[in-house]
Amino acid sequence: MQEYDYRIAQEAVDEAETEFERLSSRQRVKLYKVAEELQQTQKKERMEKAKDYFNKAILPGLKDFAETSDAFLCIQERDEQETVQALFKSKMGFDIRESCRLTRNLLLMANFIGIMTEEENTILSLVYDYKELLDR
Repeated sequence: MQEYDYRIAQEAVDEAETEFERLSSRQRVKLYKVAEELQQTQKKERMEKAKDYFNKAILPGLKDFAETSDAFLCIQERDEQETVQALFKSKMGFDIRESCRLTRNLLLMANFIGIMTEEENTILSLVYDYKELLDR
């Protein structure tokens, strides 16, 4: 059995607050700057983890759908690399059957789904927000 305990004892929180109150103004500002740097580092690590998750868990399914749909697939990062767009182009359109469970799940995970036509092609656009991939 594996157990994971992420609880923080209230005593530890109370002790941290008490110690924070004892700090001088200069020490508080320094501590605040360190906390900001820590948050930026954690945000960057979380974004890298989300991109890795996309590449390992979502992208293979998108490629499989493109292959089975006889479609062209283009993956492009957007919005200062905070989102990624998958564009499928096909002259035959797209069929998503009941048995296409993986594809249906990939559609559900998308933050935006667009369907349009361009000349003879049907285009399916899926946009994924990296920040939200790990929050689901």
